[in-house]
Amino acid sequence: MSARTSAPSWRPANSSGRSLWLAIAGLSPPAIGDSHTGLRLMGDVLSLARRRPFTSAVILLIVAVYVVEIAQSRPAFWLEGKGDLPDIAALGVVWTPAIGDGEWWRLITASSLHAGLLHIALNCYALVVIGGAAEARFRWWRTAVIFLVAAVGGNIAAAAIQPGAASLGASGGVMGLAGAVVVGAVWSGEGLARSQWVIGAIIATVAFGFINPGISNAAHIGGLIAGGAVSLPLGLTARLRRTQRPAPAPKTQARGTAPGRATATGMNPRQVEFQRRIDAAMAKARAEREEDARRASSGE
Repeated sequence: MSARTSAPSWRPANSSGRSLWLAIAGLSPPAIGDSHTGLRLMGDVLSLARRRPFTSAVILLIVAVYVVEIAQSRPAFWLEGKGDLPDIAALGVVWTPAIGDGEWWRLITASSLHAGLLHIALNCYALVVIGGAAEARFRWWRTAVIFLVAAVGGNIAAAAIQPGAASLGASGGVMGLAGAVVVGAVWSGEGLARSQWVIGAIIATVAFGFINPGISNAAHIGGLIAGGAVSLPLGLTARLRRTQRPAPAPKTQARGTAPGRATATGMNPRQVEFQRRIDAAMAKARAEREEDARRASSGE
């Protein structure tokens, strides 16, 4: 049950999808006993940072904020999500009475706060999976807009529907990214075949929220709707830009090759040179045979 602000022991209505993200995504962690696991993980992190800059930046942000949470709260909170409200409320959780007093910034800051190690770990994983898919489709700046709008929209929904409970977590924004991925798949005409796992994650997260009173489904659904809605105009601008982009200039023909050989066959320069020599040798042999035949017919 979502705790009220007057309760001495406070457990936030977090918006995490729990371990169902792992099952729905169909991904498994690397083997613990593999001696190369650490190197592979480091390589994966660096690759993610290069290819998905926004997703990486958000993960770094919420981890940094979590370090501040550890310093500001009791160990029971940052280990298990259990503690007193004053320990963490000042950092900016969604709390309707405080928002009503003008602390509107809580609608933004709450998405960077997390209740316990499991909460932040699962939301970071969800960001890697869902955020990576969204950033691949919408590019980093559109993904940033979608995430921010979805996070604020989810927090507004949580404040309006659960006015007596505090709420925090990034998964309202993550749900918005999931909604954007689905909307983008439909809008682009590619259909839902490649996005079925995202739809499954959405359904599982919402369903789990209904059976677990400690999860803010209002933040989930509000973020999902807000993210899907804002992705429509952003997806339209991306599609128009792709259709208006000029066609690339044709590649130049490699010197000494037959017309279109280098581009049509996709050969590298060494292969092109090797093929040129073969063609020259065959042409020379053909010319010699024709010359021999001409001499034989003329009786020379």
